[in-house]
Amino acid sequence: MSRVEKEKEIVELMIRLYCEKNHKCKDELCDDCRELLEYAHKRLSFCKFGDKKSSCSKCPIHCPESGTRLQLDHFYLLDLA
Repeated sequence: MSRVEKEKEIVELMIRLYCEKNHKCKDELCDDCRELLEYAHKRLSFCKFGDKKSSCSKCPIHCPESGTRLQLDHFYLLDLA
């Protein structure tokens, strides 16, 4: 599995856990979380560094739009336990 595919998997897991815990969605993501997941997957698919990428938080480019970046950063800082 490529680094990008692995990161997509991890982001999806984090968003699903968040949505289940905070939006009480069990089987499917709510509209906001589904939109965020689609956006994150799209950005990862088009990452110019590909499988040589570092983590997004350490990237010098910061491709996500500012509002979306804050949403994605929120997932990296959550205590999902």
